[in-house]
Amino acid sequence: YGGTESERLVLLGMLTKLRPAYLDVELRTLEANRGLMRWERNQKTIVSWHDVRTTGSRARLMSVLSRAAPFGGVAKVVTTAENAVDNVTILSLYGGAQPPIAFCMGKLGVFSRVMAMELGSPIAYASLPGQPTATGQLPLGQPIAIRRRLESA
Repeated sequence: YGGTESERLVLLGMLTKLRPAYLDVELRTLEANRGLMRWERNQKTIVSWHDVRTTGSRARLMSVLSRAAPFGGVAKVVTTAENAVDNVTILSLYGGAQPPIAFCMGKLGVFSRVMAMELGSPIAYASLPGQPTATGQLPLGQPIAIRRRLESA
């Protein structure tokens, strides 16, 4: 975004008037602007946190989920897989009462994207063919095809 932070916050407020299915807002934006969530009573929110460098420990990721919880909505934790173990770490966030959106970016993170769907992620991210918005993002249709194969195995 090329505008000022205050202009961006005004745009976020205007978006709520359009009543999108979900409004994705970064955790740090919500923490810095505690009154921001008073926009719409029934607004469904995705509280996002990203680490484009690494995944880190499960304890660190659980801390992020704890920070996101007071804002309600669905927590989204996205990291970057540096190795296969990072997929296991991010997928270990599933199993609670309200599943997060949690997966790894990067070529090594494709496994976590597919398994997140299987573990209950409420949303899966796919791209138009040849137009990924993040490394490791699968083109539209491929995640569903993979999931169907897993279900029939």
